[in-house]
Amino acid sequence: MGSTSLFLVVLIPLLVFAVVDTFASLKVALIAAAVAALGEVAFSYFYLGEIDSFSMASVFLVFLMGGVAYLKESRQIFYLKPAILSFALGAFLVGAHMMGHSVLLEGVTKYAQLFPPEQQEVLAQPMLVKILTNASFTVGISLILHGLFTAWAAYRLSRWGWLAVAAVGVYFFMFAGLVAAAL
Repeated sequence: MGSTSLFLVVLIPLLVFAVVDTFASLKVALIAAAVAALGEVAFSYFYLGEIDSFSMASVFLVFLMGGVAYLKESRQIFYLKPAILSFALGAFLVGAHMMGHSVLLEGVTKYAQLFPPEQQEVLAQPMLVKILTNASFTVGISLILHGLFTAWAAYRLSRWGWLAVAAVGVYFFMFAGLVAAAL
């Protein structure tokens, strides 16, 4: 699954939540986000033939944070879901890098057959292999920073400001991590 499809598993439920929360109650918005998360996992299953751990973690957090937000009637609790996911994924990437595993390189290698042949050739070039090796650390750090920034946004920004930080911000932070890996 491409990174864009992978991150849709995270972003679609957030977008559904923000839109429904604008027009309906918090509880209805949380239920809509949970249904969207299940729909995204079903899409992942049919697309890949399996549900990856990233998708499972995302759905688990939608239900956990959504359930707590539902009980406490606090949208800020749900707003923390992408912060927790970014922080946890970043910590995982950094930890794996420290133990000698380049998770991003290993992932590209594992799913290489999903890329067109010309992209497979590009991904096998030594310079890109070096960037992907470094990116496990630099993208990990950038995701940790994104998690912290998203947590701040959950309590300091409007619904749409938070969504921009959570949804668009993750791409900005990952891009910054990739640029840092290339330096």
